Amino acid sequence: MPVLAYHTDTDRGGPAALADLAVPGPYRLQLVSLPVATVEDLHETTDLLVPPGMPAERLAGDQSLAERTRQLAPTDRSRTTEDNDDGHRSTSAVEAFLDDEEKIAAIREQAREEARERAEAWGLDDVCE
Repeated sequence: MPVLAYHTDTDRGGPAALADLAVPGPYRLQLVSLPVATVEDLHETTDLLVPPGMPAERLAGDQSLAERTRQLAPTDRSRTTEDNDDGHRSTSAVEAFLDDEEKIAAIREQAREEARERAEAWGLDDVCE
């Protein structure tokens, strides 16, 4: 059951890391082996925690899997809200995505380029100028 998320390129963890992953690939994932003490420390790092079901919802778009994951989660992890243990609300994947100005700018530029290419293909070159 996914418990933690961390994105090495953006150096963000938790729901924000899932937001960084919820874009078209390609992806490169790496499985690493860590000492037990390190894993225990990571589980105490609230910035990396993801609520049960969130990875299934955000990355796979699978509500059924997300619900089954929540049902099978240990009781200490079966929160339905995204509040951390210290009472602070963690950033949702959508909020984290919208806060990433570089990513939004890149999407806008990609959309502009695709619009230019379509306009050219349809003979509407003068519309884009």
